[in-house]
Amino acid sequence: MKQNRKSEQRDERIIPWKSLYFRIFLFVLLYSCVFLFMLLYVYRRSYHQFRLESTARADELTDQVRMNIGNTLASIAEDNFPLFRTNETFGALLGVRENNGLSLREEIQQRVDLQNGMVQLLNESRNIEWIALADAKGNIHLEKHSRLSSARITGDSIYQIYEEKCCFLQGRRGHTYWFLNPETGNPILARAIFDYSAMRFTGYLLAEINPEVFKSIFKNLDENYTGIFGVYGIDGRLFYQSIPGGLNQTLKLEDVLRLYREEGKILAISYPLNGGEVQVLNLLDVEQQSITYIRPVNDFAATGIGMSILLIAIGAAVMFGSTSRKIRVIIRNLTNISEGRFHEFQTFKRKNDELSVINTKIEDTGMRMEVLLRELIAEKEKQEKKEYELLNTRFHELQSQVNPHFLFNSLQAINGVVLIKGDREASRMIGMLARFLRGSLERKAETCRLREEIQYVKNYLELCKTIYPDRLELKWDLEECLNNMEIPTFILQPIVENSVMHGMMEKIDTCTIEIRAYKESGRMVLSVYDDGVGIPDKRLAMLQNTMMQSKRIGLSNVRERLQLVFGEDFSLKIKSKYRKYTLVKIILPMTEAIDTVENPEQIQG
Repeated sequence: MKQNRKSEQRDERIIPWKSLYFRIFLFVLLYSCVFLFMLLYVYRRSYHQFRLESTARADELTDQVRMNIGNTLASIAEDNFPLFRTNETFGALLGVRENNGLSLREEIQQRVDLQNGMVQLLNESRNIEWIALADAKGNIHLEKHSRLSSARITGDSIYQIYEEKCCFLQGRRGHTYWFLNPETGNPILARAIFDYSAMRFTGYLLAEINPEVFKSIFKNLDENYTGIFGVYGIDGRLFYQSIPGGLNQTLKLEDVLRLYREEGKILAISYPLNGGEVQVLNLLDVEQQSITYIRPVNDFAATGIGMSILLIAIGAAVMFGSTSRKIRVIIRNLTNISEGRFHEFQTFKRKNDELSVINTKIEDTGMRMEVLLRELIAEKEKQEKKEYELLNTRFHELQSQVNPHFLFNSLQAINGVVLIKGDREASRMIGMLARFLRGSLERKAETCRLREEIQYVKNYLELCKTIYPDRLELKWDLEECLNNMEIPTFILQPIVENSVMHGMMEKIDTCTIEIRAYKESGRMVLSVYDDGVGIPDKRLAMLQNTMMQSKRIGLSNVRERLQLVFGEDFSLKIKSKYRKYTLVKIILPMTEAIDTVENPEQIQG
């Protein structure tokens, strides 16, 4: 029956995945999955459309940037080195140097004129770092800004640059060329010088341009839209880029195009300017661009999902939370009624709905059950009290009329007759009664060993258990090292009797009595615990203060006897919770009894 009862209790538990909140969670989860699927569909469609639009927008912006680069390069060349002026100033002077018949004075004057012309150009523009003129014989005439150190650029380094780029310059002399100065990392402008009087090219002009002038081209560009731009010279080398470090300066244009086209992740397009003198490279990461500009859409969608789930959860909590709380209150009320706690009943603030009506009916049922249970307990107590009074009256009558030793011997004789007739149960009960009676007669000393007191209590409890076989359960927890400790006689029996009479008798179902003897902090502790009806708080307070006898007979007597033996060197504590348990604990000093000859019949079980 106990196993069936436990299984029924397990069935009463609320299984999480069958609860109302779990169903709400499933509803929210299903709605979120549907919403997420729709969002992913919209996202893929938007991503594809955005990729097409971004590519078209990038082409449009790239054309505009390409035109701006071409116009800026042309403007830099014409503003700093006007074609007619440079040819007029330097064309004839460089042509004269081809004549080896110049005198020393004429050669000095020619150099001074060249220097003056270059100084004038430097002074007119802050964008020029240095100017160099190379004549047909490869002689280099250099003039640089005063802000440059003398060691930064020399004629030899200019000659080396001229030698490397000479093949490009001689191919198409009527154009302006751009390439990178490997020593400074700045762009160099190169142009052929024409002598109008002789109608021939007489040399070349080279000038290093401050890269700050190129920043105006890309100043207002957003790299997320346009990507990275690189400007390559006639030699295929990079001499300026919109983002420093964005392109590898060691790679030629054709190598860069091949590299990115093989990877396929970045769109790489080159555009020629000024008849191929300059190449503009545009690198556009369309994938990253799409991710960057679709992110606000993703954030908005994620926020929408989160807000939707939150609103659904709040709405579900508002709609179903009250119902769920009422259901939990009803379950607690039913649990309290099933466990006998009729006064721990909760009601609803809001009424006039189905669950409130159910809870009210449960409350009425619980109150009616409490009344019936109280009547049943009162009737049972009356009956047991009558039986006990009758038994007690008969016992006292026998005790007062019959000699105790004659009564003990008679019980022994009767026990023999009953045993001969085969009624072992009756024989066992008569034997227990006889042993208990003899123990009472022979225990006349003021003190005894603990094991003798325990055996006497065992005889009493076994007799009670025989009389009430289904209502009493016994537990023992005794340390053997305390068996020979000396205690006052009849110190435990009154306490145990109280547990039987007021713990077991007033309880409907089985009462458990647990007797313990153990050491604690060098002292001996004797405790008697029962899970009977307990003591009401007000009566317990009075009992603890005065040890008044009231209905629990014997506690005051026990305390007085302990005080006579031990003075103040003892402790008697009572702890109880009404309808739960009662615990009486005696703490005594450990005194071992003096060895004496014991009567074996006195302690036998």
